[in-house]
Amino acid sequence: MSSFLTFPNGRSLERGQSATGAAAPPRWSKGSGYSRLVQVLRLALPVLAVLLFLTVALWRDLIPNPQLIGLEDSALPASEVDELTMIKPRFDGLDEDGQPYTLTALRANQLNEDGDVIFLESPAADITLTSGRWVAISATGGTYFREEERLHLEGQVSLFQDDGYELETSAATINFASGLVDSDAAVAGHGPRGEMQAEGLTVAEQGDLVELKGQSRVLLLPQTAGNGSL
Repeated sequence: MSSFLTFPNGRSLERGQSATGAAAPPRWSKGSGYSRLVQVLRLALPVLAVLLFLTVALWRDLIPNPQLIGLEDSALPASEVDELTMIKPRFDGLDEDGQPYTLTALRANQLNEDGDVIFLESPAADITLTSGRWVAISATGGTYFREEERLHLEGQVSLFQDDGYELETSAATINFASGLVDSDAAVAGHGPRGEMQAEGLTVAEQGDLVELKGQSRVLLLPQTAGNGSL
């Protein structure tokens, strides 16, 4: 529906039409503002995308990433850089009689490029004997020769057998393949059948044979049923 304005001279003018007869210019509206904003964003977004791409591409040069710094910039000693460190490693194997053994540690450091010589922190070994008994050995530290299946223990070395015997020494070598335990350090032990002290010892034949070295002292208790062998 059209509306008209009437002037004193009798001339009528329709709304939206100027006095000269031309259409009146459109007034500003929310719709026209939105259209202009869309046009601005169409021009600005490609420019922002290019700037973002250049920022990401140049970021490594502007702010170096510490994780990408080369080894030559590391504060670690060269010996630690060359070593491969393993956390809580586990080694499983079988001796010459097919009995299983397990060797674990708190941490292991590879000492050579081949990876067959490994330093172990807080090593612990569990050995199953042919008789069904087991032996647990632990130490402060040790070096494991993987190809030879040989472990050299040092520090506080403890050997515990499930029938109640325990030995303490400061150094010992275990050959997992043959089941031989050898020590040239002072050793002390105790169990159900008595106590012993010696300058060293050798344990062979799956624990059935214990040979004391150097000056030795053995205190045997009367044997009772169920006692094992020292």
